[in-house]
Amino acid sequence: MGRRNFILGILATLVMCWGQVTWAEVRLLKGREARALRSAKTIYVDVTASTWKTRGRLLYDIEGSVRVKLASVGLTVVRTSQEPHSLTLFVNYREERGEPYGANQFGTVMTGDFRVDHHTAGPVFEVTVQETSHPTISGTPPYLDALQNFQTNPYYYFLGDLIWWRMQKNHEAHTVFIEALKEKVAAGQADRMADPSLARFKKPDHYMIPSQELYIPIAIRRTVAELVHAKDPRLVPVLFDLVEYPDVYVRVQAVKALGSFQAVESLALLQNLISNDPDIEVRQAAEAVLEAFTTTPSPSPP
Repeated sequence: MGRRNFILGILATLVMCWGQVTWAEVRLLKGREARALRSAKTIYVDVTASTWKTRGRLLYDIEGSVRVKLASVGLTVVRTSQEPHSLTLFVNYREERGEPYGANQFGTVMTGDFRVDHHTAGPVFEVTVQETSHPTISGTPPYLDALQNFQTNPYYYFLGDLIWWRMQKNHEAHTVFIEALKEKVAAGQADRMADPSLARFKKPDHYMIPSQELYIPIAIRRTVAELVHAKDPRLVPVLFDLVEYPDVYVRVQAVKALGSFQAVESLALLQNLISNDPDIEVRQAAEAVLEAFTTTPSPSPP
């Protein structure tokens, strides 16, 4: 039973990255063009947005969200195309009618095309992200379900990081995700060590948590699922740190991911989690992974 639950858990992990993503690698810049790209720090955002909703009004501020992502990685976002800038991010955001979930009621398919052009080098980055809601007559409203899926898709959640490291080091997406997870681990460790009595001085009384902060645990889990699906071994050392992350579901995800990699170096860690972890969800996940290790037959000698 434990092995069966473990396998079901791994399948659930992989399903988390249900969104469709098209990642377009563009030409590698060298010499003068590469140096010009690394020095580009100003960007203009050109947004085209549409919705299938009858009133034609977007409920999601795609332009504001993208601007925050760009500013968070150190880019200066200009307000108008007349202001001097080295880069332009073209955004084509579409909300289209999805599957029906009730009488004359439909879900929403959200698609975002993102392309960065350098003013002399041309296109330097391109990605398409698509998410949708899942037909249901109860639970989260389909539009909000689709919106959460869109915002937590790693290729959109870390859009600013993907653009920045494409320009600075020509990093591909999974390398950026590994580095982003390391940063989230460090931030989680800092939060865990912070004095709770000082928390009230950090934010105003009526502080509204932005989506980029609210969805951190979900984005981490979906990023881990993406890297597990890609069988990227660089994730394994990061998982050892993620098992100590403040969010219990991130920790469960990290334990299951160690099992999917069959990381035998994690055996001692799993034993320790089973004996000492305060959360039953983590203990159960560690037990299932450990059982899978002990019941998996060893490869036959050649």
